[in-house]
Amino acid sequence: MHSDIDFKKVFIDTNKRRGRYFSGAINLNLMFPVPTWCINDFNFSEMDQVKSFKNSKEKSKYISFLKHQLKSINQLNLPEAATKLYNYRYEHPESSVARRCLDFKQLEIFSKEYDDEIDK
Repeated sequence: MHSDIDFKKVFIDTNKRRGRYFSGAINLNLMFPVPTWCINDFNFSEMDQVKSFKNSKEKSKYISFLKHQLKSINQLNLPEAATKLYNYRYEHPESSVARRCLDFKQLEIFSKEYDDEIDK
Protein backbone atom coordinates (compact mmCIF):
# COMPACT_ATOMS: atom_id res chain seq x y z
CA MET A 1 0.00 0.00 0.00
CA HIS A 2 1.29 3.47 -0.81
CA SER A 3 0.81 6.80 0.94
CA ASP A 4 -2.33 8.64 -0.13
CA ILE A 5 -4.42 11.62 0.97
CA ASP A 6 -5.88 9.51 3.81
CA PHE A 7 -3.00 7.12 4.49
CA LYS A 8 0.53 8.06 5.53
CA LYS A 9 3.40 5.64 5.91
CA VAL A 10 5.88 6.29 8.70
CA PHE A 11 9.54 5.58 8.01
CA ILE A 12 12.38 5.87 10.49
CA ASP A 13 15.78 7.00 9.30
CA THR A 14 18.41 4.86 10.96
CA ASN A 15 21.80 5.70 9.53
CA LYS A 16 23.49 5.99 6.14
CA ARG A 17 24.47 2.35 6.06
CA ARG A 18 21.10 0.91 6.95
CA GLY A 19 18.91 3.64 5.45
CA ARG A 20 15.31 3.85 6.58
CA TYR A 21 12.66 1.32 7.41
CA PHE A 22 8.87 1.17 7.54
CA SER A 23 7.71 1.75 11.09
CA GLY A 24 3.94 2.10 10.83
CA ALA A 25 1.03 3.86 9.17
CA ILE A 26 -1.45 6.58 10.00
CA ASN A 27 -5.00 6.30 8.71
CA LEU A 28 -6.26 9.87 8.64
CA ASN A 29 -9.62 8.63 7.36
CA LEU A 30 -10.20 7.30 10.89
CA MET A 31 -9.40 10.54 12.69
CA PHE A 32 -11.93 11.82 15.20
CA PRO A 33 -12.21 14.97 17.32
CA VAL A 34 -11.12 14.93 20.93
CA PRO A 35 -11.91 17.70 23.42
CA THR A 36 -8.70 19.53 24.30
CA TRP A 37 -9.14 18.77 28.00
CA CYS A 38 -8.80 15.05 27.15
CA ILE A 39 -5.34 15.51 25.64
CA ASN A 40 -2.32 15.03 27.88
CA ASP A 41 1.33 15.57 27.15
CA PHE A 42 3.33 12.40 27.52
CA ASN A 43 6.50 12.33 29.53
CA PHE A 44 8.92 9.55 28.59
CA SER A 45 10.11 9.36 32.20
CA GLU A 46 6.63 8.04 33.07
CA MET A 47 6.85 5.18 30.55
CA ASP A 48 6.74 2.54 33.31
CA GLN A 49 3.16 3.59 34.06
CA VAL A 50 1.94 2.51 30.61
CA LYS A 51 4.25 -0.35 29.61
CA SER A 52 6.26 -3.03 31.41
CA PHE A 53 9.89 -3.74 30.62
CA LYS A 54 12.19 -6.65 31.46
CA ASN A 55 15.08 -4.32 32.21
CA SER A 56 16.34 -0.76 31.78
CA LYS A 57 18.08 -1.58 28.47
CA GLU A 58 14.79 -2.72 26.93
CA LYS A 59 13.09 0.42 28.23
CA SER A 60 15.84 2.64 26.83
CA LYS A 61 15.64 0.99 23.39
CA TYR A 62 11.86 1.36 23.33
CA ILE A 63 11.98 5.04 24.28
CA SER A 64 14.62 5.64 21.61
CA PHE A 65 12.39 3.93 19.04
CA LEU A 66 9.40 6.08 20.07
CA LYS A 67 11.45 9.27 19.83
CA HIS A 68 12.60 8.35 16.33
CA GLN A 69 9.04 7.48 15.35
CA LEU A 70 7.71 10.75 16.77
CA LYS A 71 10.34 12.71 14.84
CA SER A 72 9.28 10.97 11.62
CA ILE A 73 5.58 11.56 12.32
CA ASN A 74 6.18 15.25 13.00
CA GLN A 75 7.80 15.56 9.55
CA LEU A 76 4.58 14.37 7.88
CA ASN A 77 2.83 17.69 8.60
CA LEU A 78 -0.32 15.90 9.77
CA PRO A 79 -2.40 19.00 10.63
CA GLU A 80 -2.18 20.17 7.02
CA ALA A 81 -2.81 16.67 5.67
CA ALA A 82 -5.83 16.24 7.97
CA THR A 83 -7.32 19.56 6.86
CA LYS A 84 -6.81 18.63 3.23
CA LEU A 85 -8.52 15.27 3.73
CA TYR A 86 -11.36 16.83 5.74
CA ASN A 87 -12.10 19.28 2.93
CA TYR A 88 -11.72 16.65 0.22
CA ARG A 89 -14.13 14.28 1.99
CA TYR A 90 -16.95 16.86 1.79
CA GLU A 91 -16.05 18.33 -1.61
CA HIS A 92 -16.07 14.81 -3.17
CA PRO A 93 -18.66 12.85 -1.13
CA GLU A 94 -19.00 10.07 -3.72
CA SER A 95 -15.26 9.39 -4.03
CA SER A 96 -13.67 6.18 -2.81
CA VAL A 97 -11.66 8.28 -0.35
CA ALA A 98 -14.83 9.78 1.12
CA ARG A 99 -16.38 6.32 1.48
CA ARG A 100 -13.33 5.20 3.50
CA CYS A 101 -13.57 8.19 5.84
CA LEU A 102 -15.52 8.56 9.03
CA ASP A 103 -18.15 11.30 9.00
CA PHE A 104 -15.97 13.98 10.55
CA LYS A 105 -18.74 16.57 10.88
CA GLN A 106 -21.04 14.12 12.66
CA LEU A 107 -18.20 13.17 14.99
CA GLU A 108 -17.61 16.85 15.76
CA ILE A 109 -21.26 17.12 16.82
CA PHE A 110 -20.90 14.06 19.08
CA SER A 111 -17.68 15.43 20.54
CA LYS A 112 -19.30 18.79 21.30
CA GLU A 113 -22.29 17.07 22.90
CA TYR A 114 -19.96 14.96 25.04
CA ASP A 115 -17.96 18.03 26.03
CA ASP A 116 -21.16 19.92 26.92
CA GLU A 117 -22.44 16.95 28.95
CA ILE A 118 -19.22 16.76 30.97
CA ASP A 119 -19.34 20.52 31.65
CA LYS A 120 -22.76 20.23 33.34
